[in-house]
Amino acid sequence: LLEDIDGRGYGEALRRRILEPLGMTATDAVISHAAYHRMATGYVPWHDDRPRRRGDTLVPATRMEYGAGDGSPAATAGDMARYARLWLNGGRSGARAIVSPGSYARMTAPAISMERGGDYEHDYGYGFGIISHDADGHHFIGHGGSTVGFRAIMLADRTDGLGVVIMVNGVGGDTYTPARYALRLAAAIRSGGGVLPDVPPLPDTTRIPNPARYAGDYANRDTGGGLSLRAVGETLQVSAPGGPAALECIAGNAYCAPDDAFDPFPLRFRAAGDDPDAPVIEIEHGSDVYTRVGFASADDGAAYPKQWAALPGHYRSHAPYVSNFYVALRRGRLYLAWPDGGEEALTPAAGEAAASGRFRIGPPGEPTAEWLRFEPVVGRRALRVRWAGGGDFYRVDGMGNGG
Repeated sequence: LLEDIDGRGYGEALRRRILEPLGMTATDAVISHAAYHRMATGYVPWHDDRPRRRGDTLVPATRMEYGAGDGSPAATAGDMARYARLWLNGGRSGARAIVSPGSYARMTAPAISMERGGDYEHDYGYGFGIISHDADGHHFIGHGGSTVGFRAIMLADRTDGLGVVIMVNGVGGDTYTPARYALRLAAAIRSGGGVLPDVPPLPDTTRIPNPARYAGDYANRDTGGGLSLRAVGETLQVSAPGGPAALECIAGNAYCAPDDAFDPFPLRFRAAGDDPDAPVIEIEHGSDVYTRVGFASADDGAAYPKQWAALPGHYRSHAPYVSNFYVALRRGRLYLAWPDGGEEALTPAAGEAAASGRFRIGPPGEPTAEWLRFEPVVGRRALRVRWAGGGDFYRVDGMGNGG
């Protein structure tokens, strides 16, 4: 649409309308192979099919060319500081309005409300490409995110008139906390004689509040296998072939065990109730369920169509953003397991879509435009998954797993 209105290519329109007026001469509007000799090397975990663990080996990220708005520019820190200044100055560069007052207001005014998570530790509003939120008496705008091998955040404190840009040639990790710290530090230095803020502590993913509520022996009634968890100080250790291993928190109730025997799935804990001190009674791991000895199962499962047994497995594409995922069948329900440890329910579509092997991504009743379709199914396995948001993924494991 921009190309139709402007009459120039997307990258050229951005260069002429935004980059040149701001003096961002070291920035490429789109990522191309021609720019790689000037770019930092991005890094990703060696294994792309499982949650990242502390100390995992990193390898150079796949090179890619990209020319759309969600992640195309390649810039220097100095140029991004100029860009942050644009947002602090209300869309102006000196006397020139790069962004009109009306557009600036629409872009920075929250159009929808978002819950904390991802790059942000506070609930925030999202406008047209810009986040907006209040915290500690300050108003912040900015944007954070990642691309293959890189992560970045721009955060502007409109109350203090200060901005910060953080760019990391790696993936994962928190950028919001160090960005807030940098803004507080800059404000203290500028004020002269102010008390410098304390450096935020490094997160310890092995530290688990009240690990005793998890500790115990768990049994899998279907396979006869078992897991043993022990609280050691503020850590939770699981029995593993290589010896006891301290679990590492991924997010929420999902933890990864730093032992190859547990890959590629995290351990998900289910408690006896909503009380934060309620004892954990079950562990979900891929298609397996382990019930704590002395407790009854919280869910006996549900009947499922026999053709679903052909769907679980590992599927992969050549796309750099989402290269693979797993499908697990647990308690008679299908789940989409992302490589980073996230998991979403798959709900059979209604009507004709259900007959075509199509599933909505999300629990029943949740509105979503995302779906998967398994086709073709040959014998006892599906060979391909068509994902509405990411193209075709092909089975790369043998017969898959049951449920």
